[in-house]
Amino acid sequence: MKNNKILIIESILSFFIIITISALITVVCLRIKVESKSVNNASKEAIIITNILENMNSRRYAMIKEYIDELSAFGVTKTFEENEQVITVNGNEFQGKFFGTEIPNGCIVELRIRDLNENFDIQKSVHITIKNNNQLSEISSIIQREIVDNCNEPEISNEYFKDLEISLDEYEVIPIKYSYKTNSYIVTTKGDDDWYNYYAKEWAKVLIFPIYGEDLKNNFIDSAGNIASKINYNGYTLDLKNYIYTWIPNFSIKDNISYFRYKNGKNSIKQDLLYNNGEYLYINTISEVVEDISNECNFNGISGVWRKVDSIDDIYFNSFNATRFGPINLH
Repeated sequence: MKNNKILIIESILSFFIIITISALITVVCLRIKVESKSVNNASKEAIIITNILENMNSRRYAMIKEYIDELSAFGVTKTFEENEQVITVNGNEFQGKFFGTEIPNGCIVELRIRDLNENFDIQKSVHITIKNNNQLSEISSIIQREIVDNCNEPEISNEYFKDLEISLDEYEVIPIKYSYKTNSYIVTTKGDDDWYNYYAKEWAKVLIFPIYGEDLKNNFIDSAGNIASKINYNGYTLDLKNYIYTWIPNFSIKDNISYFRYKNGKNSIKQDLLYNNGEYLYINTISEVVEDISNECNFNGISGVWRKVDSIDDIYFNSFNATRFGPINLH
């Protein structure tokens, strides 16, 4: 009888131990699930905030201001607070993309921009905050006006396409740039100030199409100058990137720092500051000699080269793509 009571007590204790362990396991699993969800949300917010900043850095300095000035949509408010411009985007109401980034429901993005120089519009501080329920992520950076004309201008002539066996008598060369308004490449001109910006990793690009034969150009480019990324052509799908070439200006590397070089020489281009008639300017001057990267990448007798945007085996493309001016922005 006594043994039976002991067995019953042991069984009850075992039962409660099992229940207690099960409850602890359940609590731990729920906690892990909650923390995992929190980590996932934090990762999602980090991706959103990073994408916004990267998109801003890919635009010319003046284009950022233009984009903000033109931004007008439901869910977006713009105010000024103590010399700061504040742009708030509510993901519950905003439809579209903010600096190329979708803002999901439940998220509120706040962008604060302040001029860092009282007398010159050359630098702005940027602070981005994203709130999602109890999660908060933020990042700060500085954007600055580009140092313009700091590399050799793209050359569109037979001399600069002969190594590609392309003759301007047989091929048409069309400058293009990416438009955030149309979310596509568009036709531009060589004189367009927004054609390229190497500091924003926007290299000068052109399309090259045969002049004669079947007309690829009119299949890719519509009457408004918008360019399709892919087309169906005679039963084949053709990708625009197969026809894009990019300009790699004369450059070299010294002590792990990349330098643009003047014309077809070895001297680097240096920027000096000039304040003239109320305007803040950079002026190009010739500086020290920076030797060739190698015998195969030397720019002897030329101020730059044209290469296909997917020339991953080309030493000029690869070397330049690995500098602070790369990787090239391909949209």
